[in-house]
Amino acid sequence: MSPVTKSDATTRPNRLHYLDWLRVLAMFSIFFFHNARFFDFEDWHVKNAETSLGSDILIEFFSLWMMPTFLSSPERPYIMP
Repeated sequence: MSPVTKSDATTRPNRLHYLDWLRVLAMFSIFFFHNARFFDFEDWHVKNAETSLGSDILIEFFSLWMMPTFLSSPERPYIMP
């Protein structure tokens, strides 16, 4: 096994910080996503008697991009099936 030299550390690709911040925002949106599930029209573990169309729209919007955001990375891009 060869020792790691300083030149090996400089050949790594630069980290994409904007992608990290996108994931941070997506983590915060998970909180709103799960809170909105109480009020949407679909079946879930716990439901409120009062439903909301706005909550359902929010759920559909988050469902489009949330999981691809967490599954993608510069080294492993997410490919839709």
